[in-house]
Amino acid sequence: MKSRNIRIIVFLALLTLVLLVVNQYYWVRRGEQLEGSLIAIQNDNQRQRDELFDTRVTLSLINVRDKLLSLNKEASGGYLEPVKKITANYFVASFYDTLNPDLLKNLLVEQFKAYSIQEVFEYGIYDCFTDSIIFDKYVGLSLENNLNFTVSAPSQKWNHDGHYFGIYFPSKNTESIKGKGISKALYWSSIIVLFIMLIVGYAILVILKQKKLSEVKTDFFNNMTHELKTPIATIKLSTEVLSNPKVICDSMRIKRYVSIIKTENNRLEKQVNKVLQVAKLGEGKIELELQEVDLHKLIRDAVEVFKVNLEANHG
Repeated sequence: MKSRNIRIIVFLALLTLVLLVVNQYYWVRRGEQLEGSLIAIQNDNQRQRDELFDTRVTLSLINVRDKLLSLNKEASGGYLEPVKKITANYFVASFYDTLNPDLLKNLLVEQFKAYSIQEVFEYGIYDCFTDSIIFDKYVGLSLENNLNFTVSAPSQKWNHDGHYFGIYFPSKNTESIKGKGISKALYWSSIIVLFIMLIVGYAILVILKQKKLSEVKTDFFNNMTHELKTPIATIKLSTEVLSNPKVICDSMRIKRYVSIIKTENNRLEKQVNKVLQVAKLGEGKIELELQEVDLHKLIRDAVEVFKVNLEANHG
């Protein structure tokens, strides 16, 4: 593959990653904004439902107290504090005298059904003489609530001088709605995008490494071609000189050219070994063996080899 094509591929891959990150960031932000809006709407609806629930409970307790007053002929008609909401699921109503638990329960069930209140509840009666409040077991108003509730009302007291009765709703949810779905899905998709980015980044590194290795091999083979041509040409010239009848009688010249042929043959053998080493380079099996070299001897040997070409061309 050409270097230009590799650069184009790498550029397009990086551009794709950048666009992917920008797109993912945009949708994460949009998702958070959308989820925030949905949560605000749901919390607002929940708040409206809670306000409606509080109103119905308050009216129910007022009606219960009014009926208790009408049934209790000894109760005075003086001022009674309004029904008060202590917590999100705990309401109290003041009264003049001690109360009958069964009567209170029946009136509460009657009024809660009238106002469509179906939550499980516990009711308690505070006696100012003993300074204690006792809650009865839960009362279920619908088939869905026929469960064995083990939740009991917290021991909360109202700062009130007289008698009062309290209603506790253990199943009433008091927590705000929290977002999960959209943000969670977007964050998981962000993790997947990050994983894809890592894979693409690794692929780019592999491509660049292969490109560099290819360039090294190309340069090596170009140099190797030149290195192989030189000893072959020298051996060819030496054999031509040795085939000359005038040289056959000269033992010194024969010895010299035989030595050159031997040297160039060794050189060819080394070049072939280098080619085999480069073949192993792609497999990661090559191991370099560093050793000292006598540069002067290397130059003298090179001069001796090139003398053949100089003499053949009358250099």
